[in-house]
Amino acid sequence: TCSDHRFRQQVTEFLAHLGFHAPHSICIPGGVVISNPLLSSFNLLPKAIQHFIGRVVEMKQVPTVVCIAHENCGAYRPGKHQLVNAAMHSLSGRSVTDVHHDHLRKAARRIRDTMHRTEVRAFFAEVREGGKVTFTEIAL
Repeated sequence: TCSDHRFRQQVTEFLAHLGFHAPHSICIPGGVVISNPLLSSFNLLPKAIQHFIGRVVEMKQVPTVVCIAHENCGAYRPGKHQLVNAAMHSLSGRSVTDVHHDHLRKAARRIRDTMHRTEVRAFFAEVREGGKVTFTEIAL
């Protein structure tokens, strides 16, 4: 998951709801999507993160990996790079959220494809009316 403090408590509660009461958590700024080589100008960081996740899964014999991204992530914040976002929407017809979902899906698939005996699931967290955080599963 992303290291954003605004979602930490809700992520912990959500994982408990899924049945993970003492999960091993890896918090990375930007979350698991940073393991996507297309998002980094240097391929070293994605390879290191992918290797790190793989080692944890192997050493701890983790049966399930849950990847969680969230809205308003600093790496995807629509207001942060308005010109880039406008150009992306104009050229592709996709929103920043659509792209974020796609990046989450690709990163989760990479983990799934390299760790064959591990179940991998992906979720996107959004803040709803009244401040309630909801988690939507992203199909891989």
